[in-house]
Amino acid sequence: MSNAYGNIGIVYHKQGNYQDALKSELKSLDLDKELGDKIGIGASYVNTGNIYKDMGNYTEALDYNQKALSLFDSVGSKYGAGIAYVNIGLIYYLQNKYDEALENQLTALGIFRRIDNKNGISDVYSNIGNIYMDQKKYALAKKYADSALALAKKIGEKDYMRDAYGALYALDTISGDYKTAYNDYQM
Repeated sequence: MSNAYGNIGIVYHKQGNYQDALKSELKSLDLDKELGDKIGIGASYVNTGNIYKDMGNYTEALDYNQKALSLFDSVGSKYGAGIAYVNIGLIYYLQNKYDEALENQLTALGIFRRIDNKNGISDVYSNIGNIYMDQKKYALAKKYADSALALAKKIGEKDYMRDAYGALYALDTISGDYKTAYNDYQM
């Protein structure tokens, strides 16, 4: 039942219906707590934090993701901890706190490498590339965007390919390489 509420919350979230998403996620969280399902509690914290992030409530978003991180660490869930670090990094990124964002993304990258989670690695490469792009460190941004694209192609993750091509398009546009930017945009 908890998973059902969580999934409903995710659907509401994707639809931009944040209030109903929060209600569903908090119901899922309550049920996970009743059952003592620590991984479920952590997932509910992450999902709730993501809703708050998209609502622009970064304090609550950070709080829920830090709770998730603490819980995942306590049960030894490396994957869960990696996800929490990614989300914490994204929250800092949205607040233009690039040093904190980069620190959390690099921690997530280390975790995903240790557990050989290629989806996580590709996602984090894109996130790091975006941080460097905003800092106008274009060579580093391109390095990470290229790495994200290469890995996304290798594992066949179209969403990650789209993100990497988007970053490369932006970088090529910034550098004045409009032909390559156009090709990146077409992909």
